[in-house]
Amino acid sequence: MFKNGLLLILFILNFFLSYKYGGNVSLHSQLENIDRLQNISSVIFGVMGAWIALIYPESLNQILNWNNKLVLANVSAIKRILLPIKCATIVILYVLLFNWISPVLVQLEILKSHKEFALACNFFLVGSSCILLFVAILFSFAPIDHVEAQIFKKSGIRNSLTRKRGMAKENSSDNLDE
Repeated sequence: MFKNGLLLILFILNFFLSYKYGGNVSLHSQLENIDRLQNISSVIFGVMGAWIALIYPESLNQILNWNNKLVLANVSAIKRILLPIKCATIVILYVLLFNWISPVLVQLEILKSHKEFALACNFFLVGSSCILLFVAILFSFAPIDHVEAQIFKKSGIRNSLTRKRGMAKENSSDNLDE
């Protein structure tokens, strides 16, 4: 709920900033940002693809072979990893469409006469893409938590740390009693 509310606030803020100031941002500046968005999206694809292949290879095999049944825990974990990929896909679609259609759009008389509005709309799309990539980057850390939990689980480090903390608390409470 909090995440959705925060996203809504960011999109509303983006809308008002685009409406107020987006028309004054040059197309050249916006094109530079669009190129950056494309690069960041590509990196997110690569990182998330590697996470899936490294962390969930058995689940990846099961997804590709529909005859097997997936383990529910793996499905929920993979869904968390797929969110950044979905966000990056949306951004790349926007970048591709913009690069394909913008040479035609700049020639249209209606957009020439409403240049400030067109720039503001594009600025809103660039800002929305930035918000999506922000979410994608945040969710790209999800596999790190999974790997850390697996390492602690397999090595027993967390249990030994917990036992040491418990012993330290017992010793400190013994010292307080004296």
